[in-house]
Amino acid sequence: MEDKAHLALLFLVSTLSQFPLSLVRFVAPIYALHLGGNQVVLGLMGFSYGLVYVASASYFGRFVERVGHGRMTATGLFLYAFVILTYIFVKDPFYLIFIRAGEAISMAFVWPSIEAFSKFSKNLKTSVFVYTLSWSVTGSLAPYVGALILKNFYVAFLLAFAVSLGSSAIALKMPKVSALKKDAIYVKSFDVVSDIILPIFVYGFNNAAIFTFYPAYGKILFGTYGAGIILSVSGLGLILSFLFSKYASISVNKAVFVGLSSQLLFILVFLFRSFFLQMLSLFILEFGQGMIYYFALLGIIDYFESGVGGKTGIFEASIGAGSAIGPLLSAIPTRFGLSLPWLFAFIESFVILILWILKKERKLTF
Repeated sequence: MEDKAHLALLFLVSTLSQFPLSLVRFVAPIYALHLGGNQVVLGLMGFSYGLVYVASASYFGRFVERVGHGRMTATGLFLYAFVILTYIFVKDPFYLIFIRAGEAISMAFVWPSIEAFSKFSKNLKTSVFVYTLSWSVTGSLAPYVGALILKNFYVAFLLAFAVSLGSSAIALKMPKVSALKKDAIYVKSFDVVSDIILPIFVYGFNNAAIFTFYPAYGKILFGTYGAGIILSVSGLGLILSFLFSKYASISVNKAVFVGLSSQLLFILVFLFRSFFLQMLSLFILEFGQGMIYYFALLGIIDYFESGVGGKTGIFEASIGAGSAIGPLLSAIPTRFGLSLPWLFAFIESFVILILWILKKERKLTF
């Protein structure tokens, strides 16, 4: 398959796959409050998604090369479409916890498959950039779109259903491809704990904290439209992060260090309720998360020649672990206010940053 066609298909499938996921994760917390749910329900929704995703992503990722990237991705998107459809029949917010778990199983087919597909390109850094940029663009647009159409929740869910179903058909065009044998260019050594698990756990924990609680928190402070704007602007931070990561001359260790350090800005989200300051803080937080995500994934794609799906499964499972533990730890204290998840995210980011530095010891390259 020609490289440009490969990258174009990667961009299209990743873009369309991310939109329903980002739209639903913005709408679902607000929908839960609309149905009478409380902050604990929001936390358990995030926990159920992350818990199921931990096991299912690492499991399904091992079968990508055997089954085929297109069939795995299409299956997940097809299932996801009908999981989303169940939202419109729910009247008790408690059942949203189980729907989120169903979303996690569906998405566990999708992302390890698409990430592994980005391996098979003549230019790995360009391939990873195309993949990350594609989903970050729709991830940024989706909250704003959600805010515009949220007067009718069913419209949002039906739109996500239609896009997911259409994406499933397009994903079938992804061919089953073999690895391109080449020497590692960007990554000369790799440690699963310090280069995948620790940084990507932070990404999963903090990203889940934002999308489990901030749609509701932002709605309370600034209204639905204000919350949508803040999350869309923060998504621009992710896009710019991927652009920076692609073209900047920066070592992997330095990039991950900067990304992890930026997560300490959760303390500003906790302390201040200014619209501008919250938007700026979340923008920088997402920029840092983008650097963590990009360089961890690039390391996997560049370093490993075989079993890439298994490694991207670990990558996604680490996101899932953070996505489960973050909302769970934050759920009960939110009874005292929806600002507490940001304090938990700050503490977690500080602890993991220290652990990462200790794990790297003197191997850090600055």
